[in-house]
Amino acid sequence: VEQIFGTASPPLVGSLWGKLGDDLINAGLCLTVVWVPVAIGGTAISQWNSTGEYGQNLVTALNRLAATNITPTAFLWMQGETETLLGTTQAEYFARGSDMINMLRRQGAFSGNVYIATETYLKVGGIAAVSVPVQLAQAQLVASLPHVKAGPFLDDLGDAYRYDIAG
Repeated sequence: VEQIFGTASPPLVGSLWGKLGDDLINAGLCLTVVWVPVAIGGTAISQWNSTGEYGQNLVTALNRLAATNITPTAFLWMQGETETLLGTTQAEYFARGSDMINMLRRQGAFSGNVYIATETYLKVGGIAAVSVPVQLAQAQLVASLPHVKAGPFLDDLGDAYRYDIAG
């Protein structure tokens, strides 16, 4: 098994993740928080489902945790900005998101709660936009699938908390 622990580097350093982990522990919601970043900026949800080129990355990361006797209890899905650019429909996002979550379940990689962030905010050329169809699909995933819950609503944050725009 490859080493899966190391020193945090951007986007984890200087971001909200360390503080969020501390807050989860201090609030008594978690005893330990381990962030396993597998994100690849600018990717579409179609790249993360069972037929996409990165879907297996999710399964591999979870299997590596299992090999070190770490059983994750939560999985946070934060993706949707690229869908705003692509004009992804509600039906497309829901189908691809369902497939991704079911892939994790089918392969036995994860059985805990999946938290879906509402995240579609994109700013290109000084013009900001969100995707209502993708927001609706993200809510539909929460309403339709077992052990899928609402994560943070990030579209209201704008530029201030985005390392890729603000800093």
